[in-house]
Amino acid sequence: MKIAHLISSYLPRVGGAQICVHNIALRHSQAGQQVQVIAPAEYGNFSSDSYIVSGLWRGTIFLLKNQFEWGQRYLCFQVDELQKRHQFDVWQVTIGYPFGAAVVDHFNRKGIPCVLRCSGEDIQVHEETAYGVRRNRDVDQRVRSQYVKFDRTVAISPTMRDSYLELNIPQERIVMIPNGVDARRFSFGSNVEQTRKRLGVPSERKLILTVGRNHPKKGFDQIPEIIRGLKALRDDFLWLIVGEGSEDILKQAKHCGVDRYLITKDNVCLGSVAAEYPSQELIAIYQAADVFVFPTLIETFGIVVIEAMAAGLPVVTTHALGVKDLLDDGVQGFKVEPNDCQQMAERVHRLLSDKSLHQQCSINAVRKSREYDWDQIAQRYFTLYENLIREKRAS
Repeated sequence: MKIAHLISSYLPRVGGAQICVHNIALRHSQAGQQVQVIAPAEYGNFSSDSYIVSGLWRGTIFLLKNQFEWGQRYLCFQVDELQKRHQFDVWQVTIGYPFGAAVVDHFNRKGIPCVLRCSGEDIQVHEETAYGVRRNRDVDQRVRSQYVKFDRTVAISPTMRDSYLELNIPQERIVMIPNGVDARRFSFGSNVEQTRKRLGVPSERKLILTVGRNHPKKGFDQIPEIIRGLKALRDDFLWLIVGEGSEDILKQAKHCGVDRYLITKDNVCLGSVAAEYPSQELIAIYQAADVFVFPTLIETFGIVVIEAMAAGLPVVTTHALGVKDLLDDGVQGFKVEPNDCQQMAERVHRLLSDKSLHQQCSINAVRKSREYDWDQIAQRYFTLYENLIREKRAS
């Protein structure tokens, strides 16, 4: 099978969409399929030994954002040339706007099987944090008119499925396939004592971990207040935030007088090669922690929650869209209402205080994470492509 992945940004930029495309492209190519990832030329410095990465002409994104109709023609011409040259059996567009909205009519005119996999900002709207491209009226109209034209849409969570349904995409065209995790990489133990020493965490301290870039939708600005609630219950912990922009939370913690409980670390998601995500260093940090906390306000999936569970960490997160379906309350950890800092502090304290509960949640977390192994996820994508191609040929 010849598979094309069209995506508007790619590695070494790291996000759930990029990691998903890499992992399914890697596994499909290793299984003997011909796979090509097509992204703007700005991301052409990433290469894979297993599949081809091709760069679109420079200016494609700029035109689509500033002169959509001209950008659409520019992109469709390039896609047409690639299709003539390689004769792909199926195209998957990951990140729906602007590429998905621009190219679906071309696929339909040519009778080319096409799949859309949205990633977050391209479909979700959260006014409180000014999140989502659909806050622009023109973009919203394009999204509503174009996404529905794809042969299939992949929903990575029930939240995403509901977003598709709100756009009047028929239920029968929506396929549920979540993000994944490389469970095998988390099965190897690391030197916890050495990792904690490197991080400056004394052995007698409990380590609370949060991973992700500091975006308003993730609720990281609540962490100093959660720390304040937790320190009223115990004094034997440190909280580590790993991710871009975390130093801003440290400044906030200093203002609140709780900075001695907080450590921040720049992004360590990438390894020696850009596609190694999460890095061995980040996996070691997961394995050195005691509890994972994710106070998000809205997600499409929340891959860091699955990674934490793969490392055996009980999780405390929220009932927010995109993460509420990833764990069962009281089984792999706890869920609280978004913005409820006091309840989050109490749940963390409970997990750190009850050894039996912590151990059982850890076991349940690892078991749950195995449902998201990338090998299984890649097979589900391949089955989707096979069924769609067969259906298109029969019609």
